[in-house]
Amino acid sequence: MDPFSTAAGVIAVIQIADRVISFCKEYLEAARDAPSDLRLILVETSMLKTILDSLDFLTSCQHQPASSNYLFSSGGPIEACRKTLAELCQLFPSKGNSKKSKAKVTLTALAWPLKEGKARKLLSDLAQHKSTVSLALTSDMSRDIKDVKHAVMQLRTTLTDSEKREVYSWLRHTDPSSLHHRCCIQHEAGTGDWILRSNEWQNWLEGRRRCLWLHGIPGAGKTILASHLVTVLKDHCKECTVPTACVYYYCYFSNRQDESSPFLRWLIEQLCRRVDILPDCLYELFRAGSEPSLVDLLHVLETVIKGFERVYIVIDALDESLPRDDLLRVVRDLATDTRLQNVSLLATSRQYIDIENVMLEISAPISMRNSLLDEDICLFVKAQIANNWRLKRWPSDLQREAEDALATKAKGMFRWVVCQIDVLQRLQPNRDMISNALATLPETLDETYERVFLQIPKTARGFVHSAIKWIYAHSFHLGNNITCPILLDIIRKDLASRDRTTTTGYLFNEDLLRDFCGCLVSVAPERRDSTYEGTTLEWTVPTARFAHYTVWEFLESDRIRDGPADFFAVDKEVALVEYSRLVLTAAMDVGHTTYLKYANLHPDAEDRRHEQILEAEQALENDPNVYYVMLSILCAKRVLTKPLAPGFGCLNATIIDLLDTNKSHFGTLVRVADMMDCHTIWLHDGCNEENERVFYKASWIAHSNDDARTLCNLMWVDPTASLVKQFIGTWSESRVRRLFQDDVGFEYWLGSIDQRKFGFIFHGTVMGLLALDPWTQKRVELNGLIDLACDYFDPSKMLISLVGFHKHTAECTARVSCPVSRVLDLGANVTSRGYWATPLQIAAAARNFDTVELLLDAGADPNEIGDPDGLYWDDTSFLGENFNSFRLYSPLAACLKGLESYLVHNRVHRSTRDRRSVSDLLRRKGARNFIYYESSDGEDFEVTGPYDGELSEDDSDKQSRIGNAARSPQDASGGGESDRDDDNEGYR
Repeated sequence: MDPFSTAAGVIAVIQIADRVISFCKEYLEAARDAPSDLRLILVETSMLKTILDSLDFLTSCQHQPASSNYLFSSGGPIEACRKTLAELCQLFPSKGNSKKSKAKVTLTALAWPLKEGKARKLLSDLAQHKSTVSLALTSDMSRDIKDVKHAVMQLRTTLTDSEKREVYSWLRHTDPSSLHHRCCIQHEAGTGDWILRSNEWQNWLEGRRRCLWLHGIPGAGKTILASHLVTVLKDHCKECTVPTACVYYYCYFSNRQDESSPFLRWLIEQLCRRVDILPDCLYELFRAGSEPSLVDLLHVLETVIKGFERVYIVIDALDESLPRDDLLRVVRDLATDTRLQNVSLLATSRQYIDIENVMLEISAPISMRNSLLDEDICLFVKAQIANNWRLKRWPSDLQREAEDALATKAKGMFRWVVCQIDVLQRLQPNRDMISNALATLPETLDETYERVFLQIPKTARGFVHSAIKWIYAHSFHLGNNITCPILLDIIRKDLASRDRTTTTGYLFNEDLLRDFCGCLVSVAPERRDSTYEGTTLEWTVPTARFAHYTVWEFLESDRIRDGPADFFAVDKEVALVEYSRLVLTAAMDVGHTTYLKYANLHPDAEDRRHEQILEAEQALENDPNVYYVMLSILCAKRVLTKPLAPGFGCLNATIIDLLDTNKSHFGTLVRVADMMDCHTIWLHDGCNEENERVFYKASWIAHSNDDARTLCNLMWVDPTASLVKQFIGTWSESRVRRLFQDDVGFEYWLGSIDQRKFGFIFHGTVMGLLALDPWTQKRVELNGLIDLACDYFDPSKMLISLVGFHKHTAECTARVSCPVSRVLDLGANVTSRGYWATPLQIAAAARNFDTVELLLDAGADPNEIGDPDGLYWDDTSFLGENFNSFRLYSPLAACLKGLESYLVHNRVHRSTRDRRSVSDLLRRKGARNFIYYESSDGEDFEVTGPYDGELSEDDSDKQSRIGNAARSPQDASGGGESDRDDDNEGYR
C-alpha cells in the first residue's frame, strides 16, 4: 500500500478526533452537570488519537506496520474509525464566536436525552474499532520481537557450554570486575544520590537523552560514584518488564593500553552471557582466529543489543586510556549511531580538552563540582572518622574539629580526605599535635602526597621506594596488578642487593605493605580466572596497586623531584632497567635452586594436562622462581630495544650469561620455561610477536656445538647481533671458525611435541639456520651477523637460504642494508651450478618480487633451471619439501605455479607483490613459461608451463611424467640412494 495514502488517511482521522475532543472539553468546562457520556466519549477518543499518533509516526518514518493492508483497507478499522468519529461530530452543533456563553446556551438546547442512545451506540463502536487497531499493532510488535530474536540469534544452537566458554575466553581481554567490586565496597552509603534527583539523570534513564558525561577534578570520586550508579542501574533493570541490561567498564591507567577494543569485547561478552546466545557474526570472528577490528566489534554489538529494549553502559575514566582517540570514536558511535538507539551511555572523565570536544557535542554534561557534592563530602568525613578504630577514640569535640576541618578544606576531593585521615591516624594521641595538624592541612593533593612521603620513617623508605618502582615495572610488562608474594620477594631481593639492613627485623607480609605504604598503595584480594579448552579455574590472590592514579602522576612528575620528597621520585626508564637487572639475575639463581615448589607441573599425563596448565598460571603468581624465569626473556627483549639509562651500565653481559647454554643454570631455566610455555600468559603481552621463536622450545641433537646454540638464543632475542658480537669478542680465531662452520642439528615444533605439527628439522651450519629461519622477524638486521661471519661461510649457500623468504623492508630499498644484496656483494653465485634449484627459481616460486628483481639485476638467467648434478635437498627438509619439485620449471613457470606450503603462505611468507607483478617482471626480462623434460632415451623437450592456457592431451601426459622425474634423482632413475652431500643444509 502507498505510504502516502496511508499517512493521509491517518491524519484525516486524527483531525476529526481532535474536533470531537475539543467539543467534549468545551461542554464539560461549561457545565458541571454535563452528561457522563461526554466524559466517556472524551476518554475513548483521546485514547484512539494516541494510538493513531503512534501509527502516523511509524508510517512517516518508513516503518509501516505489517498489518497496514488490513488496517487501511476499504471498510477496514481506520475507515470505520473515521465514519464513527464523523457521526459523533454531528451530535454537536458548530462552534460560535464566544465559546463559554454559546456552550451554555447550546447545551441547554441540545436535548441530549434524544441523542443519548445514538451517542452510546457510537461510543461502543468507537471502543471496538480502537481495540481492533490496538490489537493489530500489538500483533505486529510480537512478530517484530520474534523476528528480532531470530535475526539476532542466528545461533550456534549446537555449541556446547565448553565451546561457549572458549569463545568467551577468546573474547575477554580485560576484566574490570575486581576494580568494580573494590569500588562498591569503598562507596559510602548516602553519597552520590544527588545525581539521581537531577533532570539530566531522569531524561537519560528514560531514554530521552542517549549520553551523560560526568566530569570532575582528580580525586573527586568519579570512579566510586560510577560504581554506585551501576548498582542503581542494576536494580532498575530488575524492575523493568522488558529485556534491559546494564554493563560497566573501568578504564585503568595501570592497564597501559588503548581501552577501545577491551571495552567492546567485555561489553559483547557480558551481553551474550545475559541471553546465553552467541550470534553467528561473533562465532565467525572467533573461528577466523585473528584480532577483530573495532568495526567488527561494533557490528557484533549492533547485533547483540537487538535482543534488549534498553542497554545501559557505564564507562569510567576515559582519560586513563592510553591512547584514547579510538576510545573517543567508539563513545561517539555508541551515543550517535542510529543503529544503536537502544544504548544509553554514561561516561566519566577528567575535563581534558580532547575529551571535552567530543563529549559536549554528544552528551548532557554534569560537573562534579557542586554544592551537593560538598554535602557528600561531609557525610563521607563523618563516616570515615566513625569507622576508623583510632580516630573514633578521640574525644568527641576533637572529632567534630576534624570533621569541620576536613569537610571545609576538601574542595570536592574525596581522595584528599582519604589521605588526610591516613596521616591523622598515625599521629600520637596528643590534642595539641592533632589540632596543629588540622590547622595546617595541605591544600592540594601534591602537597598531601609530599607530606605523606616525608612522614614515612627512614627505616621504611627503602621498602616503600622499592615497592612503588616494582608495582610500576610489573604493570608495564604484564599489564596487571602484581601479587603480594611476588612483590614482597622482589623487595627483599632489591634491599639485599643494596645492602640495606634497615628492614631486616620485619616480617615481610601484606600487613607490612599496608603499614609502610599507607594511602599510597592499595592491598586487596583480586579474583583471577583462566579457561583452557573449556576447563575454568578461579582463584583469589592478594595484589598491590597504586591507590589512585594521582599517586603515580605525582611520583613521575617534576614536582616531586623539585621538593623535599625527591628520594621517592621514580624515573620510569631507570626503574625498568633496575627491574630487568634484578629479574635477570634472579632467573639465573633459579638454576641453582634445589627446591622448586611447582617442579611437578610438567604434563606427564595427558589426562592431567588441562589441570596442570591452569595450575601453572597460579605458579606464575605465587612462586617467585617461576615468575623470574618467565619475565627474564621479556625484560631482556625490552631492554635491548631501547638505550639504557645513564649510570646503570650495560645489561648485555647479564643477558648473555642468562642464555649461555654452557652455564650451569641453563638446564633448569629451560625446564621451568618449557613447563610454563603451555599457557604463555607472558607471551601475550609482547615478549614474542607472532611467529617469533622462543629459545627454550628448540631441541638440539647431542653433537651440536654449544656455542652455536647460545648464538641462536642470542639472535632470537636480539636480531641485531650486538649480543653475538659481545659474546665472541674475546674468542680465538679457531673457536669463531668452529662456531660458524660446525654442523648443528635442530628441531622446532609449533605444536606440542606429541602433535608435531608445523615443525621443521634442520641440519647444517648456524648461518644456514638463521638465514633460512622463516621466524626471524627482522631480516634486514641479519647484516650484523653477516658482516661478523663473512670470512667463515659460503655466500652462495647463504643466498640459497635467503632468497625464498627474505622480507624486503623499507631499509632494504637502498640495498645498503639488504641481506640479499650483502651476500651478492660477497660473491654469491646467482647461477644453478652446484644446486638442485637456482636462486631465481626459488625466489620466483615464493613470488618474492624484490628478491627476483635483485637476482635479475645481478645477472641471473631468467630461463635457467636447476643443476641435475647439483646439491639435492632431502625431501624431509624445508628446502626439499618446498623447492625440489621446481627444478625442471622455468622461473616463470615456478612463479605461475607457486608454493602450496601452508607454512609458507599462511604463517611465514607474505610476498610484497602478487603473482602478476613477479610474472610480468620475468617476462620483461625475456623469461619463457616452460617445463623441461629429460627423457631417459635422450629426447629432451619442453612443454608449456602451467596456468598459461590449456595443455594438449599429449602435453598433459608429458607433464605427468615430468612430475615424477622432478621429485628426486633416485625416483627419476627408478630407485637407488640419493647422492646426498654431508654439507647439505635442509629445513623441514
